[in-house]
Amino acid sequence: MFELLKKETLRIVEKLGLKESDFECQFIKGFGKGGQKKNKTNNCVYLVHKPTGESVKMQKYRERDANLKTALRLVIEKVELKLDPKNSKKMSKIDKMREKKRRAKKKSKKKYNPEEC
Repeated sequence: MFELLKKETLRIVEKLGLKESDFECQFIKGFGKGGQKKNKTNNCVYLVHKPTGESVKMQKYRERDANLKTALRLVIEKVELKLDPKNSKKMSKIDKMREKKRRAKKKSKKKYNPEEC
């Protein structure tokens, strides 16, 4: 299953010490818009990381492998955020956005309320 992942994601997997046996993968029938082909085939992926209980259901693409790859990447991101939040990629993006908003707020205050600064 991990052979579908990119090198960067594989590094995260190694850092967290995840094993393929930790994941439970099921292919279920699709649902929603997309026509008969989507609803008849088992291309929807339900992936669970057993130790943490994090799960993802993915049916963005018509191909099983593409859905599996995307679901695996999302579950790994969720597990990383749960196990190592300080060093996770998602948390660093959130911190950057917070800093950007803080700077914009400060700049706006300075522009419209110069006597307060």
